[in-house]
Amino acid sequence: MLEKDHALKHQFFDQKAKGWEDRNYPPEVRARLTPMIEKLHLQPATRVLDVGCGEGVLVPYLQAILGNNGQIIELDPSEVMLQGGLLKAAPNVFYVKAGAESIPLVSQTIDTVVAFACFPHFDNPSEALRELHRVLKDKGEIHILHLLSREQLRQHHAQHFAVERDVLPTHEEMTKLFQEAGFTNIEIEEAPYWYHLYATKG
Repeated sequence: MLEKDHALKHQFFDQKAKGWEDRNYPPEVRARLTPMIEKLHLQPATRVLDVGCGEGVLVPYLQAILGNNGQIIELDPSEVMLQGGLLKAAPNVFYVKAGAESIPLVSQTIDTVVAFACFPHFDNPSEALRELHRVLKDKGEIHILHLLSREQLRQHHAQHFAVERDVLPTHEEMTKLFQEAGFTNIEIEEAPYWYHLYATKG
């Protein structure tokens, strides 16, 4: 990615951060978040990395399943976004300012990675996937999630010049990216208003 494009994208998210959840997750969309998280079959008392978390829209939904003994690590490169997330502060939620390409976590310490509505925005998808593979424990799971199909997401991003080129690769391209990063058991499910890629480490 060109440095100019990188800066433009991050400026876009910083500028849009305030009120991000209210604009992008009205009640009718929030109603779909609980069944989305439930479909992942997360286990209580596990450690989840919420990549590209923004203001932490998933935090209450993850906490409902993980319980007080689980841990949620909120990761985002935008400090402004994370400041909004801090309003949901809880003893088992930790906020980390970093991109997916360089995660300041010890290797093999995460049970599950959840990347909701963020994969197309990664500056370097291949590098990000290698990092996510590194921090996952053996047999750990990764979930790439969107409440839009690939085409719906392309149309949505086309409305914003800073992210108009941020699209989900084809199923074949995604499979290759994940295989090259070391993931196995790759499955992709897509439908109108739904996209889910599942894979495991080993």
